[in-house]
This record gives sequence, C-alpha cells and structure tokens, in this order.
Amino acid sequence: MKHIGKIILSMAFCTCLLCGCGNQSGSNDGINKEHISESETTSSKKNTFYPSGTTEKERFYLNNAASDFIPFEVSFDKNYSNLACKLYELKDGKWNNLEQVNIHLNGDTFWFLVSRYLTNAEIRYKNVNPKSSYMELENGMSFQSVEPSFGAHGVMMYSDMTRETEVESRKEFPVIANIISKNIDNSLTVDIDIFDHPENIDQKENEAYYVLTFTFF
Repeated sequence: MKHIGKIILSMAFCTCLLCGCGNQSGSNDGINKEHISESETTSSKKNTFYPSGTTEKERFYLNNAASDFIPFEVSFDKNYSNLACKLYELKDGKWNNLEQVNIHLNGDTFWFLVSRYLTNAEIRYKNVNPKSSYMELENGMSFQSVEPSFGAHGVMMYSDMTRETEVESRKEFPVIANIISKNIDNSLTVDIDIFDHPENIDQKENEAYYVLTFTFF
C-alpha cells in the first residue's frame, strides 16, 4: 500500500511538472515554519541546476501531493550516472556529515523534488527521457530523521535554497539550508551560502543548522 501511495504521489509530481511546480505555509508537530518564496524561475542554460518555475495551480497540486517539497530541474550537455546527496549538521564551526544517499542516474535531463525542511529530508527524482514513458518514475530516497539536541517542539524553522548553480562534475554544492531555533528572534534568517563559509556563522544556544548538498558525477 505504501508503494502504491508513492507511485500515486510520483504520478501527481509528474503531471504537475509537465506544466511546471511549489509553495505552502503551515505547521505541524508543534513546529512553526517560516517559508521562503520562490520566484518564477526559468532557465535554458545547460549544466545549470535551478528551481522550476510554477503557477498557482501547479503549486496547489504540488503542496497537496508532496507537502513541503521544492521542485528543481537540470539539463546537461553530457550524461551523468550518479548523484551523491549529503546531509550535514553544523558542529563546533564545521559541517558534520550525518548521512549520504546515492542515486543512480541515466540520462542528461532530470526533475527533482527536494524537502524544504531537512529534519525529514527526502529527494524524489525523474529522468526526463523522451524515449521512455513519463509514467516510468524512479523511487525517492529518504534520509533518517534528525532532531536538534534541544528537541523539535515549539521551534522555528527557516529555509533557503539555491537559486541557480552551475554544475561541474564532482563539485559539491548546497541545495537547501535550514536553521532551527527555539530563540524568539524575528530577524533570524538563513542563507544558502553558509555552506561555503561556516566560520561566519554565529551559532547561538538552542540553534541548529543543516545543509543538503548534491554532487553529480
């Protein structure tokens, strides 16, 4: 039944992305979530990873079929066979690799759905191959759930994403960045660039930072 549910969600993902795709607000499990807003992004560049532009209707379907996911896409001028996805947590001013999942790729154009919030990170993907049916969808990959040391109840979660990244073989780049905080601070934000400059992060008590990265090869 779980497998059938995933297929149905994946088909919904495929249907909405045939036209375009995500944004939602809300909270659950005692977590207040401050959402970022995606611009209507389009790009015809090869080897560029970027958020997919979406319409209001497509966002509705995406948010109901796959809550708190952000759609991305990329088209290469050569085939990649593997994607390494790593989840990091900031510890003592350095990024600690919590887990890595590997996705086997076949082709040069891909669609992705990536969790906006990384405490329950998941990646769904599709190889957009004109020789195959659009209903032939690959399975998603999930990371183990993570929770900051101060717990996940009554916290604020902030998220940022890459806007446009030029992909190079074996070059790691951040896709999603999160900060989770129990501190009441309306000025608190997170920037995707924190992955490259962890030394600039002023991490306070009851704050946790997470980053999800991709490496194509």
